Amino acid sequence: MNQTEQQPNVDNEEIDKFSRLADKWWDKESEFKPLHDINPIRLDYIDRFAGLAGKKVLDVGCGGGRNIQHLFELYPGSAVDGVDYSPDSVRVSRKLHA
Repeated sequence: MNQTEQQPNVDNEEIDKFSRLADKWWDKESEFKPLHDINPIRLDYIDRFAGLAGKKVLDVGCGGGRNIQHLFELYPGSAVDGVDYSPDSVRVSRKLHA
């Protein structure tokens, strides 16, 4: 079996776009309005199937951390972490969750 070179699965233009918009993650009237509207529904759906209470949760592609914040609100003291390719988005999330 020959090993082949792996193709990257990230679009740097998308990362750059979200980095430029990072300071708008929490603006409910910005480009992220649809996420503000749908994220509570998405998380409630996930919670029904995964039972997130008391579990460690990793939000991959956390952006500005809205899902992290919602989980903290649902389960105070819960262990929730997030990762994102955009350093600017991570900065916004860290600032809000410090």
